[in-house]
This record gives sequence, C-alpha cells and structure tokens, in this order.
Amino acid sequence: MNYKMEIYAVETTDGIEWNVEFPEVKGCGGAGQTKIEAIQDAEENLKMHLQFLEEEGLPIPKAEEVDVVNRYSGKFTVRMSKSLHKTASEIAQLDGVSLNSFVVEAISRYCGQQEKLTENNFKPIMLCDFQNGTSYLGGICSNVIRR
Repeated sequence: MNYKMEIYAVETTDGIEWNVEFPEVKGCGGAGQTKIEAIQDAEENLKMHLQFLEEEGLPIPKAEEVDVVNRYSGKFTVRMSKSLHKTASEIAQLDGVSLNSFVVEAISRYCGQQEKLTENNFKPIMLCDFQNGTSYLGGICSNVIRR
C-alpha cells in the first residue's frame, strides 16, 4: 500500500536526525541519520505494523488517494551552459518573449502538449551551440525537436 510519508529533520545533541511518519498509520514511522536510512526504517516498521494488525484481525488503515498533480509546484530550476543560456535568451528576445516563456513553449512542444508543428505554425527552436554546430544531445543542430 502507498501511504503518504512526512519526512522532517530534528536537531539532536548528536546532530541532525531524520524522522518519517505515516499520517494515516498513527504511531508508525522511522528514523535515521540520513533521509534514506529514515525511509528504509519507516518502510520496514510499516511492513511489520501492518502484518501485526492483519494477524490480530485489526482494521488496516486505508491509504488516502494521492493527487499526483498537486505534488508539483510548477516551478523548477534548470542548470545549463553559459552558451546555451545566451542562445536561448537571444532567441526569446528575438521572438519578443521572456526566457521563461520560451523554455515553457519548447518543453510543451517537446512533450506534445501543444499543437503539432506544421508548415504554417513552424517556429524554429534552436537549443544548440552555434559555435560548434552541435546540439546538447550530441547531434547536428536542427530546427525541429524530435522525440
């Protein structure tokens, strides 16, 4: 079962310790010196806790439906080379849009969430290094992003 996990740090006399709790399974959780250790501990404890409840004929807590879309804020940070940053900024400026809008449009097109490119709506998206003529995927610069 997929139960929601809450992970948080606690400052102790020995330094930072990570704790994990399952809100739907009261009293069940784990701890560790790292997030991974805490998650592993919590998952093992959850497994034993659920097994105990089942053996005793006690009700198994239901996992809440998780709204996956709301896990994403719509913001993320992108690291890129200085030359790609310059090129993308220049193309955005030529098109009269912000760099953010340009990147969103490029990702949307790549993911197929906008209309498909045709002869009538084609706008070149050139995310490549013009100094050496190669894209950052290792191929030759192209005006079309391919899947």
